[in-house]
Amino acid sequence: MKLFIFNNKIIVFGFTGISGGILLWPLIEVLILYQSSFPNLFWFSIIVGMTIGIVMGAIFGMSEGLFYLSMRKMVSGCIKGIAFGLSAGLIGFLVGQSFLLLIGTHFFNETPTLTDWRFLLSRSIGWSFFGSMTGIIEGIRCKSRMKICTGCASGFISGFLGGFIFEFTKANLSGFPFSRLLGLTVLGFCINIFYVFFEICFSKGVLFLLNGDSCGRYYLVSQEKMKIGGSENTDIWLKNYDAESVHAEIYLKKKSIIIVDTSNKEGTFLNDNEIDRMDLQDGTIIRIGKAQLLYRMKKRKTGDSGLK
Repeated sequence: MKLFIFNNKIIVFGFTGISGGILLWPLIEVLILYQSSFPNLFWFSIIVGMTIGIVMGAIFGMSEGLFYLSMRKMVSGCIKGIAFGLSAGLIGFLVGQSFLLLIGTHFFNETPTLTDWRFLLSRSIGWSFFGSMTGIIEGIRCKSRMKICTGCASGFISGFLGGFIFEFTKANLSGFPFSRLLGLTVLGFCINIFYVFFEICFSKGVLFLLNGDSCGRYYLVSQEKMKIGGSENTDIWLKNYDAESVHAEIYLKKKSIIIVDTSNKEGTFLNDNEIDRMDLQDGTIIRIGKAQLLYRMKKRKTGDSGLK
């Protein structure tokens, strides 16, 4: 079941990551074409970094909304993605340059060349900071500390890996006409798929929608508070299921997952029993309006049944 979730979400996030690289490529080529117009290499590199940040941030921010077909989430994520992506590109470049100065001139008393391992390492560290700031965009959008931590950790690793590949292809495959395109697509792909992998690993379970127009859609329980209802502003949007705007809420506690009824009239049902507040157990059927959701708990190390 976990593999099913991963395969479905990886398709969308992987596609958006690759798309970001493809969209970036002509912009970077234009900047390189007019590189001589910049005062110096420092300012040119800053503009390149911020351009990459804006596009990658916007694309990553839109991915969650695209996956759930929510225009509101796409727009909100895109706006926040542009803002954080701009900062990520600038900070990533400055961090990379600082490490380049530290590793190269301080420890070795020389400036590394583009193919030198010290240059690749320092720039990759810069990309890891870029990845961290890009990864927290979804957590900022939905105001979740849990998702911010997940995005920061996944972004740091994926930024380092993707950034290293990007810098390596740019430096060592300069004769290949599409070297930068290859590097950018790998960078975008890495940031997006690592986020999905980390989100699934650190989630507490999953809710599967069992009926209606959106039958088969699933929602990871991966943030401290999740709103469920008929409004597009909720975390689990039950469109055309006769659910109230915010029909119920799920809270993650240290040792339990609690669902609370917040409806005015219709009520929330667990296994056909109306509840006000109750702990969720593996295999529970939740009825909200006309929607039926199956909760599967993440498998524990003790061997208990659950999400596999």
